[in-house]
Amino acid sequence: MTSDQTGNGSCFRFELARGYHERMLFRPKNVAPEPYFSAALYMLHHVALYIRNHSNTITPEQLSDLGDAIHNVPASLTQYGHDFDETKIRGHYLKPYDQKWAKSPGDFSLLHYLDSGVERAKSWLSGVSP
Repeated sequence: MTSDQTGNGSCFRFELARGYHERMLFRPKNVAPEPYFSAALYMLHHVALYIRNHSNTITPEQLSDLGDAIHNVPASLTQYGHDFDETKIRGHYLKPYDQKWAKSPGDFSLLHYLDSGVERAKSWLSGVSP
């Protein structure tokens, strides 16, 4: 059954994701600049820790929103400026997640970890230990 028959668009989303995947792996790289590159990795590390440490309390809806928020970050690291850059990742992906799920200071915030990663990377690049 195709997405045209089901009306859910899942086949289209798979083809779109495959296109990004192929560009990320097989096209010449345009690596993201520092400090964004290191900050994005820092944020993804904290996403993995959050999922692992809260797997018994995170809702399926929040997990889905988290996946939607971060799924283009890897492509932004290898194809920077083509389809994604820091501004687009922040505004179109991370910010909507935070607006929905990071309402209190103790809530997990993607922008917090990206900003913290930027500061850590800047310190590292300047030779100051974070």
